[in-house]
Amino acid sequence: MAGWLTRKFSTILKGPYWLYWKERSEGRNAVILLIHLRRFVLENIPKDVEQRHNIDKALKEQDRVEEDAKKIVDKGFRLGFNVELNQEIALGIIRKIEKAFETARARNHGKLDAKLARIEVEFQQGLLKVLGEGEKEDREIYFKYLEPAIKIAEKSGDHKTLMADVAQLFKTKEDISRLAVMAFRWEARGVRKSVVSLEKDERKIEGLLSKAGSKKININKLAANLREAVKIITVHLRNEFRTSFVMWKRDFILTLVMLRLMDLEEAKMEDFVKRHLMPRAPELKNISDIESIKKRLAEDLHVLAQGFRRLIGEERELEGIANQDLNRAKRNA
Repeated sequence: MAGWLTRKFSTILKGPYWLYWKERSEGRNAVILLIHLRRFVLENIPKDVEQRHNIDKALKEQDRVEEDAKKIVDKGFRLGFNVELNQEIALGIIRKIEKAFETARARNHGKLDAKLARIEVEFQQGLLKVLGEGEKEDREIYFKYLEPAIKIAEKSGDHKTLMADVAQLFKTKEDISRLAVMAFRWEARGVRKSVVSLEKDERKIEGLLSKAGSKKININKLAANLREAVKIITVHLRNEFRTSFVMWKRDFILTLVMLRLMDLEEAKMEDFVKRHLMPRAPELKNISDIESIKKRLAEDLHVLAQGFRRLIGEERELEGIANQDLNRAKRNA
């Protein structure tokens, strides 16, 4: 887990999360670049070399592929890591609210206790539903494409080991094209709301619960305000978790497709040299550059996979806590 945590703390020093408009813009640019890159690797370059014999154009296109690949690698990792950081922030907010309810529960508020217990039941039920919905998002695609790669990426940052698995996932051009289009579809759905909203919700709930012990407080008004705040944060949590999962999948898919495209491009270069269709010296340099890109991609996948598993563990732990607190609140309601 050291890789993910190291990246986390170095990123937090620069700012815990991007502005969301920037995240949206960068994500769309990365997906568009990937679609263009796919066309160069699978269609344009092979035709220019094998059919048109336009070597100069093919060399320029290969340079363009490397430039775009580096941009996608950089954008894709930052986007995926940013999503994981924001989701961790959201989980931390849930923990703080759980703690606030626990603190309020420990005090004796007389007539207010039963009302607080009923509101906590509503919060825990809403939280469990939100966590459950996040896990169900596009489950079939996850298990077919993401989980196998995540397991390998977790174990090793070695791009050759990971590449063998990715090659089995994307055996045809159609598989690659379908995943590229899927990434674009997920990107279009991934309009996220800032976790700043959740932080405001948290402060409001904590403030209301802290007033519960005051003798001057209007019990009915406090309960109504608290119930409304719980409804609002449940909506914000649902939006954050649903879109975070969608966008994380988009970024992981971007990296997987990129890794496969780079592998195909390298294999084509080797074949062109072997068949004397392209000059040896520039192609060998390009092959070396592609290897460096693939190594970076595998390292990024390794870190993102670590972070994803870490978040899944935290979500399951929170589900356990929420179930326990729900049962306790039901007994007191």
